Amino acid sequence: MTSSPPEAHVVAEGSPSSSFGYTLQDVNFGRLYKVATQTSKRVLKAVLLVVLRRARVASVGAWPASIADYCSQVLGWSNTRFRQTFNAEERTLLQQPVDAADIDVSLLSKLMHKMFQDINVPETLWRAMRDLKKLRNLVCHEHLLLDEEELTQKLKDLKAIYAALLCQVSKVFDVKMDELIRTFCAEVDEVMSSSVMMEASEYFEKVKQFRMDLVGQFIMQGQRELMDHYSKLQVLNPFTWLSSKNFPQLQVDKIFTPLLITQNSRSVQAATLLTAETMEPDTEEESGVLPDVLVLSGIAGCGKTSLCLFLLHDWRTHEGAVATLKSVDILLYIEARNVTSSSLVTFLQKTLLAETCSHFEEKDIVQTLRQVSVLYVIDGMDEATSDAKLLVSDVFSLAGGSRVLLTTRPEYTSAVTQLAERHHLSHMELAIHGFSDEGRRAFTSRIFAAYVPDESQRHRQEKEFLKFLKTSCRGFAGYLKLPLTLALLACLWQDDKTRIAQITSTTRLYSEIFRLCTTKMATRLQGSSAPHTLDLQGFVASWLQALGKEAYRMLEEGRLVIEEETQRQLAGLCEAQGVDSLQVFSTFLQCEVHTGLLGVNHNFSFVHKSQMEYLAALYLSKEVMAASKSKDTTVQGTLSRFQIFRNSMKKETMADIRDFILFSGWGAKWVNTWLFVVGHLCLQKAARAELQAVLEAILSVPSVRENVGTMWSLVEESSRHSLVREKVGAAMAKEYSWRPSDEDLCDASHPVAMLMQHTPFTPQSIMVRVVGSLRGTQLLGEDGHLHTAAYDNLTPILTCVSQRPSCLVYLKLDEHYYTWGGQETADHLLKLLQPQGNVVSFTGHLGPAGAAALDSSKQMGELNVRVSKAATLEALAQGVLKQDDRVHTLMLCLDLPWSLLPAALPRLHPFAFHLVLHGVHDGVAAAAAEAMAQLSQTFNRVDFVASRLTHHGAKTCLDVLSARKVALKGRLTVRSTHALQEDARRTLEAEVEGGGGLHWWS
Repeated sequence: MTSSPPEAHVVAEGSPSSSFGYTLQDVNFGRLYKVATQTSKRVLKAVLLVVLRRARVASVGAWPASIADYCSQVLGWSNTRFRQTFNAEERTLLQQPVDAADIDVSLLSKLMHKMFQDINVPETLWRAMRDLKKLRNLVCHEHLLLDEEELTQKLKDLKAIYAALLCQVSKVFDVKMDELIRTFCAEVDEVMSSSVMMEASEYFEKVKQFRMDLVGQFIMQGQRELMDHYSKLQVLNPFTWLSSKNFPQLQVDKIFTPLLITQNSRSVQAATLLTAETMEPDTEEESGVLPDVLVLSGIAGCGKTSLCLFLLHDWRTHEGAVATLKSVDILLYIEARNVTSSSLVTFLQKTLLAETCSHFEEKDIVQTLRQVSVLYVIDGMDEATSDAKLLVSDVFSLAGGSRVLLTTRPEYTSAVTQLAERHHLSHMELAIHGFSDEGRRAFTSRIFAAYVPDESQRHRQEKEFLKFLKTSCRGFAGYLKLPLTLALLACLWQDDKTRIAQITSTTRLYSEIFRLCTTKMATRLQGSSAPHTLDLQGFVASWLQALGKEAYRMLEEGRLVIEEETQRQLAGLCEAQGVDSLQVFSTFLQCEVHTGLLGVNHNFSFVHKSQMEYLAALYLSKEVMAASKSKDTTVQGTLSRFQIFRNSMKKETMADIRDFILFSGWGAKWVNTWLFVVGHLCLQKAARAELQAVLEAILSVPSVRENVGTMWSLVEESSRHSLVREKVGAAMAKEYSWRPSDEDLCDASHPVAMLMQHTPFTPQSIMVRVVGSLRGTQLLGEDGHLHTAAYDNLTPILTCVSQRPSCLVYLKLDEHYYTWGGQETADHLLKLLQPQGNVVSFTGHLGPAGAAALDSSKQMGELNVRVSKAATLEALAQGVLKQDDRVHTLMLCLDLPWSLLPAALPRLHPFAFHLVLHGVHDGVAAAAAEAMAQLSQTFNRVDFVASRLTHHGAKTCLDVLSARKVALKGRLTVRSTHALQEDARRTLEAEVEGGGGLHWWS
């Protein structure tokens, strides 16, 4: 098309402009933009000036003129704190006189949050300021289409926010704001009523018509072509040969199961993926801004490609499963591994939209993409060709108002985010974890629904398979949340239920898959002139070795497609044995058929990158084993021939941090292949010296040693080989301290716990904190809802360290300690730690058995314990508190009923004694003092909580303590329902003189 838009006319000054001109909706957006940025700025500035002058009291000669001076003179901030709080650009602005400084909405909100968050004002005031900031962020990052009615409503809402905010300020700080409210509301009305020149309006209509013609044709033709293409991308079978009556095709609409996707502690559902907003770093609240680039990272096989294909399916069918996807005009799917064009336009012209683009000039394609709603879905950035990397950069430069969703393995995330930042695009990183337990069950059910038509038979098999996963695959649990692994296991289980029981690692899983591939190929070749089945096994082994050599070269060079010359060489091996090469290729590889003028061409590639890594590792392991048997070379010499081992064998000093980063990034590239090499060597029963040489090379890489997940994977891939367990345990950092989260404590297959149980690895310390009940906690599921999870990992962890006294154990149970009257104790946990568990700090509730179990601890820094039985005190007195050199600080919460207090309490001997007494009133004041005198002669601090003491009861208590010669070295705190008069305060303070004083809270 060679048509061009009508010649531009001059529109009102200040109106925005675009390559096609403006519609009335553009003008409406401009009006909203002006109010949300300029008027809101003046409103917040007025609020700030009031709060600055009335929220604080300070002794200063002259009131500070700038925010910088205010922070220093009134708030007492150090220069360091000021520099840490505000960046250089902000500091320059804040050094100007505050009345004259032009401060935008974002910084004004930050000032209020950082400087006055502690002042006592209604939450509605803070909410109003957050609403203004969210709208400002929205209009600054996204162009909205607004008709008159929508604009009127938004401006009406803004006026209401202004009025509410200023009224709250007026009420809290006793200052009249009526005139300001009228002024700002009038300013909004003026913006709304400003006229647009008639000639501009006519021009808008002409441009609108032209744009509709051009863009409409591109959308209509492009959608038709894309939907036809995407209709062929519906199969999720893990191998291409899995399409027969035994293995029907797994269609994306039938098989896709929601994945567990998170951003820090936030769960994001697939259905709301495109509406997930970025988070405010200060408040961790949603910002109101949709990121330009969504980066989804996850390990191999976690479901990244499946998620992309599900998005394609939902866009093509308009089913509406993913929010806002219906509003996307054009969805461009880019498989980074297959890209051969370095620019977006060339890629569209040659590959994805060849027919549509043939009707448009290049400049029209670019301009149209900027005018329509485009979603770029880029899959597998970690597998990107050199052309793909340039193409993605081109996409980022053109993205503008469009969105980009990109998947990658975790080690390549930073490269993507840096690219986005170079193009000034906002981004958000999300992690794909595969399936939760519920997701795994749902996915399994859908697989069997595809494989087994009979419903009763299907339910029986599904139940058997889930039981198999729970029992036989316990050591393989970390991989069972990955869709690819689950799909492969289901295929193998359908084929042979006995052999699958041998699978304990990914290496063994792929080994069985390739065995099954070979068996299927042998069946297809029966009756042909192919060699006998026994000979076929040897042929396949040598052919896969040749394919593995090419796979290694491809990984080394960053290629994903098998070169034609290599295809000819592999075909030659088949022909030499009289085997149909097409049958062999299609058994193990993915085939794309292209029909051209010269006939039919078959292009082969690997089904999945992990398949390529498996075969490359097979080749490398065979080379290592051959070297150990050769007189002409050594294992070390063979390893040094390969880039994958050559760098790791160098004696790196790591003096320069940049070199360290490069070295770690290089390690991340090869980590899966290393795991498979170890798996192959153990599977093939390689000699100990061969395995040791490979392990030393791998474990010399920092990015391996410092990643507990990778270290445990090495052990798993070796099927827990004794040498691997020994070397991995020895290579773990000796100073490693573990603070397991709630999620970690619920995950019985957590890498650190598994390393502790199956290798000599012992952390320097373990800090376990359980805030709620020991019965379990609430965790976010992939559906965004909370579900109850048990602490399955807690018992194995404590049992493990019970034999390792060098590991310092910190155990903190908040609910146990702080819940007066609570019955649940930690006795069973402390008994697990016997006989050699080294508890150096404990916070919680103990019974007699738990108190006795603490006696195995040699020395404790802190013992914060709530005691609800006298027998517990006896056990402590006879054990860990028998001498004052074993517990440095005791915080004892005495939770005994005063009416049932024993006549005699045991003497306790900590180095420092803090005592907390609950529910003391005047009637038991003397008994409480007597109990204190029996427990110890000296207290560093005493706290009466939830008491009903009057000054008479407090004096009675102090008199008894004085008579019993009990010394109070520190503060006495009384939290009572009764207020203390000034004269009574002076009397009591005189009695505690010499200690830390009296603090009476009422």
